[in-house]
Formats: sequence, structure tokens, C-alpha cells
Amino acid sequence: INKKPETFNMNISNDTLSVQIIPDFLNTEHIYEEYLYYHIEDKEGSLRKYTVIQVDSENVLSIPKASLYPDDKVKIHYRGFTKTYHNN
Repeated sequence: INKKPETFNMNISNDTLSVQIIPDFLNTEHIYEEYLYYHIEDKEGSLRKYTVIQVDSENVLSIPKASLYPDDKVKIHYRGFTKTYHNN
């Protein structure tokens, strides 16, 4: 199995889910544009939100946990790597 390297860290505090791009995967020369994709799906699997963010710094995303409903899933994708947070 060809496992993709982690391209970002997902940090979960008491009140926030945040994403930081690992510096080796940050396009510092800005030769081309890169994007992080994320969506929030409800407990039935329907999308409540879908967003594309242009990546130009390490601290690219912050979501207040208060904005998530119980059993929401936040799926984040950047440069071939995907992580999911389940709000229980």
C-alpha cells in the first residue's frame, strides 16, 4: 500500500479544530496555487458545508467546535492526504 505522507497537522482543543500545514509541504515560492479542501457532513452523511481555501500560510484553517453539531464529521484534504474529525 502506498501511504501518502501527512501534509498537515490537525489540532483539537476544547473549543477549536485547527489545521497547520507542515512546512515541507508549504509552497513558499508561490510558483503555483495550492488549495486545501474541507467539508462538514451531518450524521446522515449530507454535506452542510464545502469549502476550498488557497494555502498561503501554515495556519490555514480554524473551526470553532461550537459551530459543529453532535456527530458532524469534518473531512480535510491537502496534497493527497486526508484526515477526518468526528465531533462526538
